[in-house]
Amino acid sequence: MIKLEKKGAILILVHLKVRRRINISFLLADLKERYGTGSSTFYSALAILENLGLVKEEILYREGRRNRIIELTNKGDLIAGKLMEINQILQL
Repeated sequence: MIKLEKKGAILILVHLKVRRRINISFLLADLKERYGTGSSTFYSALAILENLGLVKEEILYREGRRNRIIELTNKGDLIAGKLMEINQILQL
């Protein structure tokens, strides 16, 4: 659980629960705009989530460009759902 305390990790999980699959660059830009998440914080949190098996990355090549797509694993989806439930309870 301590690893989920890394700044940005919970934001990434919850954001992916809503968006499902997203280009990593778009995810970083969105979190930076909404929460001020920096790129080093983002990528270190993303690495932790990948090591925990909560997110997975797919690399797609389109029109000669490399696109990194990130999405939740089944376990990541369950955890993100629980985090959203906790957030709803806190807002009561």
